[in-house]
Amino acid sequence: MDREFQRKPFIISKAALEQTEDWFENSKPLSAAHFYYDDKTEIVTYDYEGISLILVGYILDIEDGTKSAEEILAELCQLYKHEEKTPFHEKLDLLNGRYILLADDGRDTRLYTDATCMRPVFYWNNEIFGSHEALVRSVVNAEKEIELARKKYGMNGFLDYTSTEDVFKMNPNLYYSAGATAFTRYYPREEAMLLTTDEVVANTISHFKPQVEWLALNYDSIYQSLTGGYDSKVSMAITKPIMDKIEYFTYMIDLENTPDSQFSRIYRKDKDLVDRLVYNLNLRHKYYFFNEYTIPKEYESKIGRNVSSFHSYVLSYLTYKEFRKGQIHVKSTIYEIAKLPFNKEDDYAEDKETLLRVAARWAPKPLKSDSEAIESMYDAFCERNDFGEVADRGYNLPIMLYWEARMANWHGNITQETDNVVETFVFVNNRHMLNQFLFLDTEAKEKRSYFEKVIAEFWPILNYFVPNSYETLEDRVKKKESQKPSSATHKIQLNHQGLEVTEMKNIDVVSSTGELEISPLAGVNLKDEQISISLKNESGTDVEVVITGYYEHPQKNIFIKINDDKRSINEFIEGRPISIPRGEHLTLSYEYVKNFDRSSWYRAGKLNIR
Repeated sequence: MDREFQRKPFIISKAALEQTEDWFENSKPLSAAHFYYDDKTEIVTYDYEGISLILVGYILDIEDGTKSAEEILAELCQLYKHEEKTPFHEKLDLLNGRYILLADDGRDTRLYTDATCMRPVFYWNNEIFGSHEALVRSVVNAEKEIELARKKYGMNGFLDYTSTEDVFKMNPNLYYSAGATAFTRYYPREEAMLLTTDEVVANTISHFKPQVEWLALNYDSIYQSLTGGYDSKVSMAITKPIMDKIEYFTYMIDLENTPDSQFSRIYRKDKDLVDRLVYNLNLRHKYYFFNEYTIPKEYESKIGRNVSSFHSYVLSYLTYKEFRKGQIHVKSTIYEIAKLPFNKEDDYAEDKETLLRVAARWAPKPLKSDSEAIESMYDAFCERNDFGEVADRGYNLPIMLYWEARMANWHGNITQETDNVVETFVFVNNRHMLNQFLFLDTEAKEKRSYFEKVIAEFWPILNYFVPNSYETLEDRVKKKESQKPSSATHKIQLNHQGLEVTEMKNIDVVSSTGELEISPLAGVNLKDEQISISLKNESGTDVEVVITGYYEHPQKNIFIKINDDKRSINEFIEGRPISIPRGEHLTLSYEYVKNFDRSSWYRAGKLNIR
């Protein structure tokens, strides 16, 4: 079996495996299990008074970034000696990393994973566990002479399912006991509560700096993906002290040759926002354009046979070609748990109907319409993972579903695509911080207030650039001033005509005697956001106004809609008379064909109403 793309491969089995032993360079018998691994699967071991710990992957203490893996294992060994494992589990909550941990006390062997199973663990029949789904499938075939069927469509990390029948992804909040051949849930251990954003910030803010110190101590250079969103800015802010070590980069499509669509507009906006950050903050940054990379068939075939995801093989190949091996990639994922990764009305839902609807969002397309199949799979997932205990402790079930059935499956699988080149690092991949995020209320998550406070703590200027928007804070201040309550807008009048402004959306207005001059508000998304103004005739008689434009171009890029009449702005260059009957409204709105970003396009929309 070609395992070139299986980084740090391993198998853990309750029974000895004759065939599998020949596949691996190392075999280690444990009290209740057998551990098989390659020389390229570097491990760290520590023994203390009959307790043995084996670490695969990297681990760090969010309270002290200077601790080595050996020092962390030494502390864990001492805690594990207690018959009641609570202190051990409490310490695990404060550990970040991408790892698995085997704990052996001479009687039992237990398997733990990192907080989101970002280093994946797949298993069959509660007997055979492995680093890769394909590896588990091959071992079952070789040892049990069972050929596990492949599902007819990719599961895309749905719940705890894989694309192989009877092979599941391990839940990070359960540990596996080889002695009992069973899983036990050890998180959550306390009753849920609600905390203010300031309380959550106070309980987590001190845990970022030690992780930055750990990165600085362990890596000469660090790759950090950069976008125009909230999550990216949080990671940027946290890593500011080591930005001289960071190589910022952004994945990008060929914007020049991609037709205008919602998909291309997302990338176009992202590029514009990233350009602003790079220019204003003088970042060392590079774009990687997907169209410049053609995946060799051999590469695509190999990776397809070894990993569980189908996220972006071109991204995998790009990383393989461009990134230096042995470095680390700081990703801005898992932050979603402090936001709303589903509809607002579903937050804190407890009824099964809503939970099924939330879970179905992440189901493969062919499965989405099969409600009976989804319910059956959901019920089996809840039973396997003792999900009822989460409900008993009052936790936010939709967010816990997102954690354990989305981030702990889909996201962990994606990391395998770039495993053969770089490690993956996420600041919040530890149970302590994720637990705190679960205590935020719906409004705090909707407003992303936690992120704004973290950014303000570490790199305040980043809050000037509004995430996912062309706006800056300066634009928002102007917008707020221009959109005061209706009692204030009534002060903007066309003198002697009895016309009053009753509503404005994303529009800039300059008022003078007998006329208004209007234009789209700076920073607004010209195509995607509503830009309009409404005038009401309060004079008692019909009133005629003349609307004059200043822009004329052969291509029709800007349209003006007056009530239900839509015309190119070109038709207003000579002035267009419009009658407003007494007591009625005139609503003027803009329709741009694209989200133009240059200031000239905002000026092009200027109109005079007199």
